[in-house]
Amino acid sequence: MEIPNLKGTETTRLVLQTLLDLHDSIVDADAWQGYEGTPDQVEKLMWEIYGVLAKNPHINTSEEAIEEWMEDYATTRV
Repeated sequence: MEIPNLKGTETTRLVLQTLLDLHDSIVDADAWQGYEGTPDQVEKLMWEIYGVLAKNPHINTSEEAIEEWMEDYATTRV
């Protein structure tokens, strides 16, 4: 499996937008007990989003990234 190049402003923009959208979604829905948006929690989400994008180079929107993140990571936290 070839690892895609995740460098560049478009990928960074997508990661940041996804991180903000995901954070808002978690906070608005009060979805995670104990989630406060601490630096450690935000950093963990950021790396998870990078992982989603690395495994799914076809993803182009934060909505797609969040959907994939929900399948890959969120279900393990329930």
